[in-house]
Amino acid sequence: HYVPSIVVLFISSFVFFLSVYESPTEASARPVVSLSPNWVPILYGDSVTLTCNLDPNPEGEKRYFWYRDNKKLNHYKKSFIIHSASWTQKGNYQCRAGTSEKSDTVRLDISNGPVILQAPPSVREGDSLYLRCHAQFGYYIRNARFYKNGVLINSFGAGSAYRLEKASLDTTGTYKCAASADTSPAVGNSKEEFIYVGGAGTKPEVAINPQRGPILVMESVTLTCIVASTTSESRRYIWYRDGDWIPGDLKFFTLLRAQEKDSGKYQCQIPGSERSDPVRIDVERGIFTIPHVKVNPGDILEGDHMTITCDTKLSPRRATTELQFAFYRNGHNVQGFSLSNQYGVPSAQLEDSGNYTCEAQTPVDGVRKRSGVLRLWILGELFSQWSRD
Repeated sequence: HYVPSIVVLFISSFVFFLSVYESPTEASARPVVSLSPNWVPILYGDSVTLTCNLDPNPEGEKRYFWYRDNKKLNHYKKSFIIHSASWTQKGNYQCRAGTSEKSDTVRLDISNGPVILQAPPSVREGDSLYLRCHAQFGYYIRNARFYKNGVLINSFGAGSAYRLEKASLDTTGTYKCAASADTSPAVGNSKEEFIYVGGAGTKPEVAINPQRGPILVMESVTLTCIVASTTSESRRYIWYRDGDWIPGDLKFFTLLRAQEKDSGKYQCQIPGSERSDPVRIDVERGIFTIPHVKVNPGDILEGDHMTITCDTKLSPRRATTELQFAFYRNGHNVQGFSLSNQYGVPSAQLEDSGNYTCEAQTPVDGVRKRSGVLRLWILGELFSQWSRD
């Protein structure tokens, strides 16, 4: 994919937009982990190969890195082969190719059977769906019955596999199989497996509750993975922080008593979907958070009333602490320290444009923190006429 970055140029009162396209690089690409054979779960003792695929495929020798449950493995080849699966090898796998990002996770589950239902780790709308009824001890399954939501969906005598040429959203459901083998009239039933079919182009969003800026150490915040409505909801969600898989497979992910190490960019996905756009969470230590300067309204025309706010939040343990605020434009003080966290301009002029910052302080403890820079443009008379027209 090509990633566009937008450059905005302000010349007099005219606005020009220039799109700059950057070619994808290895560092910005994200590989994909594939399984062969392409199904999960597998039985204890089965073999499986995981491969780290990067598109476009880099030329020359490449060092690969593998991770299970976010722990780096001592393996540096493109393919990761499990010859005889053991319990310690189950988990959530990711890979990197050279300096690439980490791949999306693929979860490898290992079962002791005696009969399991196998399916691809993710299924998208329009994919073919291949199910397999698999038994331990080398039994060859002669006949398998497949059930969806408790209803038989195949004919007796069809062997150990069931194939659906084109999965739809309605294919989502709870499946199981019942098997008999050549050497045994009855092998048993598999556990039920929930198979979710994701809509084409599905991309979740992450919502934060409570919705706010930085949080303080020991506070809690809940993230929700929101997916556009389909015929059924996924029962498994995948969460990432700074591209690393993090434990938790529910729709809601709660940071309880957050620590500074929990700061980062959070994303979610469901099997077969894209990752959500990242949402940044900053966890800070202290009496109050680093202030954030913001302006209302968002676009200011010459002559408009303008209000700049210095936004911060006290620690719950210091909720009654008095704060004072000061405001600066281009490094020069425009409003000294006072109890008001707002700076108002009744009639904004072009010369009020500039780089605004604010400071918050506790007069008793002497703690002072400065915000980042807000670059503010007052739009001139010509732009004002355009907006009225």
